[in-house]
Amino acid sequence: MKQFLKYKITSILILGLVMMSFLGCKSTRAIASSGEASSDLSSKQLIKAHKKNDVNFKTLQAKAKIDITQGEKKKGATFNLRIQKDKIIWLSAPLGLARMKITPDQVQFYNKTDNTYFDGNYQLLSDFAGFELDFKKVQNILMGQAIYDLKEKPHEVNIQDNSYVLQPKTQDVLLELFYLMNASHFNLNSLQMAQSVKRRFLQVDYKSYQDIDKNVIPKEIKIIAVEDTDEALIDMGSDFKVQPVGSRALSSLRIEKGYGSWGREYSPEYWPQEVGLDKLIKMDKPNFLGKKTFQNLMNKKPREKLVILEIEVNNADASGGEPIFLNDGTPVGRVSSGAYGYTVEKSLALCFIKSEYVGEGNKFDVSILGKPHAAIQLKEAPFDPQGLRLRA
Repeated sequence: MKQFLKYKITSILILGLVMMSFLGCKSTRAIASSGEASSDLSSKQLIKAHKKNDVNFKTLQAKAKIDITQGEKKKGATFNLRIQKDKIIWLSAPLGLARMKITPDQVQFYNKTDNTYFDGNYQLLSDFAGFELDFKKVQNILMGQAIYDLKEKPHEVNIQDNSYVLQPKTQDVLLELFYLMNASHFNLNSLQMAQSVKRRFLQVDYKSYQDIDKNVIPKEIKIIAVEDTDEALIDMGSDFKVQPVGSRALSSLRIEKGYGSWGREYSPEYWPQEVGLDKLIKMDKPNFLGKKTFQNLMNKKPREKLVILEIEVNNADASGGEPIFLNDGTPVGRVSSGAYGYTVEKSLALCFIKSEYVGEGNKFDVSILGKPHAAIQLKEAPFDPQGLRLRA
């Protein structure tokens, strides 16, 4: 049972490592490997060139089509992946069938289809991989970077199949390590780790790269994990490409701008002064559709108001329908729309709150997945509240 659980959890970890196409970026293009490896390049020069390609980003979002093969069994699925650099990695399957969260201190995984759950540290994953795993190593594997600090030990380099093969001058008896680096951009073509004593082998092949906002990031990854006679293969379809970001990305953008949506924030049941549209109504106009109706409503106190909250979350954002309470448990409102704002790096929610409890800086609890999360009312939308970007 322990070995079975170990494989299941590690398979999901590997799923998290297989990132094919990052979405929502300004520029994305495939990178051709046209460089020629030179025997004149020293190991120190190679390490310096590799380090120079450290990726510089705050958040990344991706969709990954992943295929897993173990023996005669093969499974495939598409996952959503979100990364905050050096902080957190989220992985989720459609309809909430599987979720995974990795932070520097914790690994959490839930598979709804077989009711498997894990909440712990990196030890179990490290036991399977055969070397100490931590958040930095996982993130480096995602980015096609060396998992250890290459400056800590002397290395030697040679050339094989137009790749630079970098390895420690003195290999560890228990763990042999090889980095195969690309001759064009110096990121990894392959990471290979072998434990002869335990008959374990892990190979991560980077089949292609893409340029995203001047960052060289893996597009296709293939992972082979072997223990004794058991082998697991994780791959992705070569036809998987960057796709349009879709409605969720548009929702994230509108929420951080404070824009409502018809059916969620705007509908005939809300008064204009409750959703901030009263300032757009010009009563000095001689006549317009709905003028008489608004005249009867304009002096009434709003029953509730549409506001924007910043929520403290660590594993899930509000999406709509979540109840809102005061700290003493008094119900005061509900979320109409929620999402993570990637531009402002905040978890946000558009909400309807009873008028008497509305005020900049007021604090609430938002119930997400059955747990209270602290929230604070913002003065205005966090992104371009004055509309300066629109007028530029």
